[in-house]
Formats: sequence, C-alpha cells, structure tokens
Amino acid sequence: MRPELYEHGQMVYHEINGESTEITFCAFKEGVMHKYVIFIKNKGSMAIPREFVTPSYIKEMKKKGFRKHHIEIEANNEKEAFFKINEHNEDYLNSLRELSGSAVICGVFVIIITLTAFFKS
Repeated sequence: MRPELYEHGQMVYHEINGESTEITFCAFKEGVMHKYVIFIKNKGSMAIPREFVTPSYIKEMKKKGFRKHHIEIEANNEKEAFFKINEHNEDYLNSLRELSGSAVICGVFVIIITLTAFFKS
C-alpha cells in the first residue's frame, strides 16, 4: 500500500492483516530542503517528495487524472512547495502580461508608421 505524506515528512502506513496496523515515523530531518514533484488535477493537486516518484507512480497518477508539473520545487514541506509553485506561476503570468503588453504597443506603432507612410505617398 502507498504511504500518505503528511506535512513534516511523517509517513503513515495502514496494513490490514486481520486487524489494522499503523506505523508512524519521521522520514526527513526538519529544515532540510527536498525536491517535490507537483501533480495537478482540476479539483486539486499533490506535492510528492522526488524520492517516492517512480515512472510507474507517474503512470498511476495519470490514470487518476493528474498531470505532472514540468518543474520540481525545492522546499522543506508540502505547504512550502505549493507556496513556491504558486509564486513561480504568478511570476510567469506577470512576465507574460508584460510581454504581451509590449507586443501590443509595438504592433500599434508598426500600424501607425505603416498608415503614416501610406498616406504620405
């Protein structure tokens, strides 16, 4: 059975062998940065430590409707990974807005120069 990841790297396994067993341990030292892989779905997303992501796990997540984000995030925990990916996406969208604004301004100038040249002749 796959482990569930909790905020501070705490792993919980549930096994059913006649009765349920729960094993809890700390998987990572606190304060150490780890790479997280982000899986995105319409109604939610998941941050999984890179150490647990295998090609078969990626295929399993795709079957569940998730897609793997192309960037791996270095963070202390899942919450920080989500914060960093959202920050990165905001920066990316802002740079696209600036670029598209610049392209519109350049396009307007090209049209004005073309019309000016056309009407002068």
